[in-house]
Amino acid sequence: MIKIRALDKIKKEYLESYKIIHKKDERIIFFKRLKKEAEKYNLKEYINFFNGFINLLEKKYEESIRFFKESIKINDKFAYPWNGLGIVYYELKEYQKVIDCYNKATKLDDKYAYPWNGLGNVYAKSKEYQKAIEYYNKAIKIDDKYASPWNGLGNVYYELKEYQTAIYYYNKSKKLDDKDASPWHGLGNVYWKLNEYQKAIDCYNKALQLSKKKKDNYFISITKGRLKEAKIKLESEEIFKRKKELHELDAIGKVLNDTFENGIEKKVVERKKDFLNFLNEKIDIGNKEIYFQVLRRWNSYTPIIADNY
Repeated sequence: MIKIRALDKIKKEYLESYKIIHKKDERIIFFKRLKKEAEKYNLKEYINFFNGFINLLEKKYEESIRFFKESIKINDKFAYPWNGLGIVYYELKEYQKVIDCYNKATKLDDKYAYPWNGLGNVYAKSKEYQKAIEYYNKAIKIDDKYASPWNGLGNVYYELKEYQTAIYYYNKSKKLDDKDASPWHGLGNVYWKLNEYQKAIDCYNKALQLSKKKKDNYFISITKGRLKEAKIKLESEEIFKRKKELHELDAIGKVLNDTFENGIEKKVVERKKDFLNFLNEKIDIGNKEIYFQVLRRWNSYTPIIADNY
């Protein structure tokens, strides 16, 4: 009974905590701690499974494969090491093996969200987007608090150029996991495509901040590149806008100057004075409103002529 309770506790912690730990060093510490717990109760399939993950994170892929296979040998109904093998083969770019391993994991435990998400990732990579959407949604149906498939859907809809839908899924992902840089980077890409460069810059800056905490040098590098490009785009747009405004002002100024040089402005002012003098002579209390209506008509002639022209 104690062994069963310990097993349930280890299993629950793996399923609930692994998905929200992003730093490699922290993941290694996490699996080493779970391995020690498994060793207390001689849970051999779990000991080998955790060893597989530790070696995977240390990029010792052959050792990782050996431990995962040993775990399967001890318990051939155990789904978790098949998911681990899928991740190893994904790193090794052996994508058919990835699919085979994830499928095996889902057959052994169809309520295990991680391999469904893994299938979404591999099909997204091969640009089979409808399959990717199907598998991400299966992962979400099992665990709707799992941020990764929401982010995966954001990536897919970005590729499909359905940018508003992508924004929805990225926002959902970052709400579920506020330590993951990926949805922020995705949002930056979307806003870049929508020519909203300031929003793109804000998102890239947030992604960069989170990537530095994670010490993910690759992600830091690509985010810095996109951030630099977005700043250049924003600066270029602002320069273009200023030049356009100056050009429009210059054009209007030139025409106004022509009106002064040709005496038009002076003639308009003189005619207004003539009309006011005419009013002073002719106006009386009885017909005052009529004269003011005439004045309004005269004042409206210039914009009407301009519009008609």
